[in-house]
Amino acid sequence: MRHTLIILTFAVLTASSCSNYFDHPPTYAIAEEEITREIYPVLRTGLYDGIQSPWTLFWLTEDNSADNLVYRTSFFQHGEIDNNQIPIDNSFMNTNWSNMFRAIVACNKFIAALNQESDKTASVGGLTINQYLAEARAIRAYCYYHGIKLWGDFPYVDENTTEEEARTIARSPVAQIIPKIIDDLKFAQVNTRLYTVTGPKYLSQEAITALLARVYLYNDDLTNAGIEAEKIIASTSMGITNDYLGIWRASNDRELIFYLTANNVDQNAHGFYLRAQNNNGRFELPVDATLVADFALEPTDSRRGVIEASGLALPYAYQSIKYNNADNSDIWPVARVAEMYLISAEVNGYPAGLTRLNEVRVTRGLPALTTDVIITEREFYTALMRERRLELCFEGHRFTDLKRMCRKYNLDITQYLPNITGINDTNLWYPVPLTQINLNPNLTQNSGYF
Repeated sequence: MRHTLIILTFAVLTASSCSNYFDHPPTYAIAEEEITREIYPVLRTGLYDGIQSPWTLFWLTEDNSADNLVYRTSFFQHGEIDNNQIPIDNSFMNTNWSNMFRAIVACNKFIAALNQESDKTASVGGLTINQYLAEARAIRAYCYYHGIKLWGDFPYVDENTTEEEARTIARSPVAQIIPKIIDDLKFAQVNTRLYTVTGPKYLSQEAITALLARVYLYNDDLTNAGIEAEKIIASTSMGITNDYLGIWRASNDRELIFYLTANNVDQNAHGFYLRAQNNNGRFELPVDATLVADFALEPTDSRRGVIEASGLALPYAYQSIKYNNADNSDIWPVARVAEMYLISAEVNGYPAGLTRLNEVRVTRGLPALTTDVIITEREFYTALMRERRLELCFEGHRFTDLKRMCRKYNLDITQYLPNITGINDTNLWYPVPLTQINLNPNLTQNSGYF
């Protein structure tokens, strides 16, 4: 069968041409027999472009599902997500699943072509074959991590298949997928370039290390999560900064380990959905009033600068200005140094974890927490979950944080999400899109969805 390598781009989704900050224009479809070394840089660009698209890993979904954003108007699908009452025909779910899976298939095809190379140390376009392999496997791992944290069991394929062939694959258990994600990331970690060479625009050893720390934490492997997080903390190439707003306004900030970006043609639409109409946005997703109240508890918190008044009344009184470029050319942080401090804090537990937690707090203009204030382990994890909320808001972490931490530390999730009934399969996972089930009869639906 003649396989075609699909390189996912925002242009594919909008039927318009686009380009980004990478060195080569994106390519949409290349037959396998046409894959030569000369086009490896183009294929690499396509893989990055595939995850850059706001419709592949629509990161705001997690903040919308949780208590950081609230639905106001326009796309009703956002309202279904906000209410945690998501029907199986929610089109956003289908778009996210479909595009993520398409990106995985593209990774597999590029990996298969690279694996045919006998000399993995050969240099092509400034990278070795192993370095191309490392980035492709890391992007595949990143996509699978998003798949399992949103849907749980997910169709796993790491062979060279067509998209149609891949759509016959049944869902694999999370417990079987996580080791494969870790294996991909470990390979990438030893074969990618250093951050001092790549900077934050491309995957580096440090970026892979940060992703490994996150995946280990998700898998409740605290020992390895701590080891990887501490590697980043010890790095002299990056560090937490006292200019929080500057992270979003200066892309060379030391706190950014890896980010995605767009230009005014690509239009990473996250900021557009968040900003008020008087700030070049559509204001579909205002800041949740409970997050506004959380910021107000400590007036010296420098992170308060990423929200501001919208000009509307409650509950739509505040907008997020993290992604504030009028042309929607904002960066999207995939990994930041502060997250590593918070992972380390969780790994160390109470009371030792207060040290790393306080390093973040003091840098953000807040007083250190002491054992006189945080006197129980439960209070520590509640404070840590709040700190993750304030630090990482609008970056696609909150829903997973609530599910993971409330379950692990026996915290009441309904305190944060009053419209759900507790931690069960229906509330933990999104519905498998009906369109995907119709395309693939081997897919099963998550519990509680009909």
